[in-house]
Amino acid sequence: MLVEGTVSDSMTEQAETCQKLRRESRVVLALLLLWALLPVPLVWISFYQFHSFWIAILAYGGIVCVFPTLLIHLQVLLNRQRRLNQQNPRKRLACKKRSLLLTAGLIVLTWLVLEGGWLWFKKSMLNWESFPEATASIGLTPGLPFWLLVIYFVALNPVVEEFFWRGVVYERLKSFVSPWHALLWSSLLFGAWHWVIIQYFFTPAWQIALTFLVCLGGVIFGLLYERSKSLLPAILVHGLGADLVIMLILWDAINTQPSY
Repeated sequence: MLVEGTVSDSMTEQAETCQKLRRESRVVLALLLLWALLPVPLVWISFYQFHSFWIAILAYGGIVCVFPTLLIHLQVLLNRQRRLNQQNPRKRLACKKRSLLLTAGLIVLTWLVLEGGWLWFKKSMLNWESFPEATASIGLTPGLPFWLLVIYFVALNPVVEEFFWRGVVYERLKSFVSPWHALLWSSLLFGAWHWVIIQYFFTPAWQIALTFLVCLGGVIFGLLYERSKSLLPAILVHGLGADLVIMLILWDAINTQPSY
């Protein structure tokens, strides 16, 4: 009887522990999703209340991305690096060569898609009548501020975003759902806050299409990260393939006359 009572107590304790862990997991998941949605109101307030692109960058990059990345992702990165160091050196070299070729190909493909799409569809993409006023109202004007923005978007923004969206959000979501579901949800959240920027400049007909394209970019960055076991390929494609082209497109749009 004593043994049966001990076993029963042990099973009860295990059940209570499991329930506690599930509750804690749901809380962590909810906090993660809320944090990933935080860029939406922050960027909206920066644009529509403070009328500043730079405040949007500081709020998004500093508060949302950098803070949790420093707290959470450094340990994840160290653990991944330890696992990679245990692989066969020849296998690591072969993986790096494949990742390099894939990265270069995706950079070229992204250039062709974005620049080609802009040249083909730009007459219908922007609200040309209000575009000069919209860009000037948030500080996007030709000159030194614009080129500082280019440096940030090409050199820093890809690093900040990839460490947060793939290194933190995607990695944490994999603790709760399958990798494919984590990839899907992290990409949807990645696209959600970009919609705030997209709807500020683009015509309604293009807002959904471009937001979908951003979500697709999140999927591609996530697959690159998962395939290479490194954030570097995703950072390179994000910076040289996407953000650099976007800055060139923005420069062309700013210097295009509204009568166009």
